[in-house]
Amino acid sequence: MTDRSDLAANAPETQRVSIVRGIIDSLAQFVDDTTFALAGLRGRGYPKPRSWWDERYREGAWRYLDSAGEVAHYMIVLGYVQQLCANPAVLDVGCGHGRLLQLLQRYPYRSYLGIDHSEECIRQAQHLAGSNARFERADFAEFIPAERYDVIVFNESIYYASRPADVLQRYMSALNKDGVMIVSMCQNRWQRSIWNTLESVAEMLHSTAVTSENDLTWHVRVLRPV
Repeated sequence: MTDRSDLAANAPETQRVSIVRGIIDSLAQFVDDTTFALAGLRGRGYPKPRSWWDERYREGAWRYLDSAGEVAHYMIVLGYVQQLCANPAVLDVGCGHGRLLQLLQRYPYRSYLGIDHSEECIRQAQHLAGSNARFERADFAEFIPAERYDVIVFNESIYYASRPADVLQRYMSALNKDGVMIVSMCQNRWQRSIWNTLESVAEMLHSTAVTSENDLTWHVRVLRPV
């Protein structure tokens, strides 16, 4: 049996270990945020390894996307989808655990395919799949669509591509005639350069900005091939 005096003696060491781990985690996050920012300033994204995504989905880190504070920018995306095509075939690039499909199911759509780099998030999304909706694990930087779509959505995902404009341009070949891309990005200081690179290969048709009660602003834009 462990003596209580031993536990007390070990407490300071445990506390020191916790402090050191906290400092290391903070430094790692600072380096990660800085790298992300520098990539954005150059008009590029910052890819993350699949293991990083899987771990965070297992932790439930992205469940806040189901909250009321996030719904506004999703509904702008859906509003554009329904406005521009009455019964669309939708490709959701970076679908996560399926939040967009969960909201889309209230409206008519012909078909839906959600792809994501994370195997864990695709597993979590599968309960939403049906006869006209499915999910597939794929790295969107390498994925080649086998079908054509009326709408291709990049919802908070394009800035994880090392070359966002190249990825956007490659997916354009999967659009039906008069098809469009819908891109949503949460605003920060460095994404202006990413928007500039995207609009160098695509024409912007519409743009909407929405701000939540947490002072987060999303820009949602409809783009079509030049």
